[in-house]
Amino acid sequence: MDFDARKAALTGSSLKPDGDLLHEKLAEWKSGSIKQHLIQKLLLLRQQRPLVFSEGNYLPLVVTGALASHVIAFMRVHEGSAIISIVTRLPFALQQASGTDSQAAFHPVLSLSGLWQDTSIQLPDDSAMATNAWRDIVTGNSIQSQGRHILLSDAMGVLPQAVLCN
Repeated sequence: MDFDARKAALTGSSLKPDGDLLHEKLAEWKSGSIKQHLIQKLLLLRQQRPLVFSEGNYLPLVVTGALASHVIAFMRVHEGSAIISIVTRLPFALQQASGTDSQAAFHPVLSLSGLWQDTSIQLPDDSAMATNAWRDIVTGNSIQSQGRHILLSDAMGVLPQAVLCN
């Protein structure tokens, strides 16, 4: 591993707004910089909210809708602070289902926002969670829950995964 190159990439990352940085990293996804960006954001979140990670309750979340079988989601909650992790399951099959040419190369950071249709994450019955605005720590995007649901077309419009914080 080229540690100097990784260090330079991290230093350059902190100088750009998330939207610009993410667009740049998506264009060069094969370099691994998008993965490094995700890890950097997750480690920063862990530093900012250590009790959610160490003492938070784990809640698997119900996914509903046409593509529910292509999503895994869970929430960690501690004293009103919540983190939701959402990932695409079986992305290659999902890409094929989208009508993408089966001979086309698989693209692991493919934005699938148009595919998600009515698929959503169901939030727990806690009224504080149902009315919160959420922020994706990787993209910086704000996501508003629709009652007790978060639409995947909103949460995963840029990347095939999201890490949301209240």
